[in-house]
Amino acid sequence: MNPELSMPGFCYAICHVRLKTATIVGLQHGVSGYWPLEEYQEMPIDEAKAKRDELNERLNVTKMVADCMHVGSMFGWDVPGANPRFVMENFPSKSDSKDDLKWLDYGPSLEVDW
Repeated sequence: MNPELSMPGFCYAICHVRLKTATIVGLQHGVSGYWPLEEYQEMPIDEAKAKRDELNERLNVTKMVADCMHVGSMFGWDVPGANPRFVMENFPSKSDSKDDLKWLDYGPSLEVDW
């Protein structure tokens, strides 16, 4: 199986706390919701994104797979956006090849910044 398409048991995401701060959270595959990490609370958003990416890189979790897990944790693990294969087949230009998916890096206003 393509490693980009396999789902890890755990990954990291960010949860926007205020307009300019975010907390790094843990996501577990198949489980709804997230767990805030005490050591990464209310960080500037750019620092939180960089740290999230670093932590996921250590786990060999790609940005696209982490984004799919984020969708699954929020909207259910049976929705298309939680399936990396669906994302790769339907949004090939948004895969990890050049630009990471950015559909989960938006704030509470739900504005996507692609």
